[in-house]
Amino acid sequence: MRGAAVLLVSLIGCSSAPVVREPAPSTDDAVPSQADAPSDPPSAIASQAEPLPEEPNPVAVRINAKYEASDDARGWEKRFERQGREVHDKREAVVAALKISPGDAVADVGVGSGLYTLRLAEAVGPTGTVFGVDVQDYFLAHVEAKAKDAGVENITFVKAAQRSSNLNPASLDLVFICDVFHHVEYPRTYLASLYAALEPGGRMAVIDYIAEEGTSEAWVLDHVRASPAEFRAEFEAAGFVFVEAPELLEENFFHIYQKPK
Repeated sequence: MRGAAVLLVSLIGCSSAPVVREPAPSTDDAVPSQADAPSDPPSAIASQAEPLPEEPNPVAVRINAKYEASDDARGWEKRFERQGREVHDKREAVVAALKISPGDAVADVGVGSGLYTLRLAEAVGPTGTVFGVDVQDYFLAHVEAKAKDAGVENITFVKAAQRSSNLNPASLDLVFICDVFHHVEYPRTYLASLYAALEPGGRMAVIDYIAEEGTSEAWVLDHVRASPAEFRAEFEAAGFVFVEAPELLEENFFHIYQKPK
């Protein structure tokens, strides 16, 4: 991993106020097992050391400070929902690539200004549910107001924490994360909560900036803590299985993973 990752929204797109830290993590941060029973003998399990508590990623902490210091959702909306921003301009194609079925339960993790939230609600239809998830109350309130104005009633809003999406276990068909994962301060712990929230066979779609030494712009390398390959390694270590990479975007990678059945 690059040096920036070693140093160190949950928001779409990516001033100085202290970031409020959460209580010290417990040792329950281990990634959930994919099996119903451990394959190692009980004696081996008992001898294994407890997983070390996860330290916050300093890059994510730093870039999140401006969102902690501001509650200007409309200002962020102008930045996120503008022509020329790839995930804005290609949003219809992205939603189509998700292959959502009517009646699905979908989580929009890091709703931000709501760029995708209402479109996902349309895709799941009146029998489906979208869970709009964010750590910032002002983003949740902003998107809730947009949904009310549009007459959209199949969105449930969820206040997340940096260590957890706070979504119910085995409740989702799809987790959608767009330009947000590089904001997650405790990625291993947070991925465990997303894994648990998916039904067996459920999918996770991740879009994020491509940060590659020698090719990406300096602001991306400063802003995004890992390359697509490094992010993929984190997702697979959490138990997710890579399915495909739709070829729609150039500035961002687009990966789809699955929780094993």
